[in-house]
Amino acid sequence: MLENFIGQWGYWAVFLGFLIEGESVILTAGFLSAQGCLSLPRIMLISCLGTLLADQALFFVGYGCGARLLKELLRLQAPADRAFRFLRQYNTIYILSFRFIY
Repeated sequence: MLENFIGQWGYWAVFLGFLIEGESVILTAGFLSAQGCLSLPRIMLISCLGTLLADQALFFVGYGCGARLLKELLRLQAPADRAFRFLRQYNTIYILSFRFIY
């Protein structure tokens, strides 16, 4: 029963999992691939597409709505100002190190 479920919904689960949380999903999908339940090349393609879509969607939400949301949530304005000062000061090195820190 579980094998049928994985065979039918496994790749969708990998894609949706990468929209939310990537590391635990790739470990699980890699294990299922080693067991012969899923194809490793398909997992790699789907995981790249899922994480790319999630990253871009969140970027555009923040870019398009971020300033307005901060104005509506006044309690977040002071911490956001500190974060923006930090980002302006350490710009590229912070972004690159945060993105690839693990």
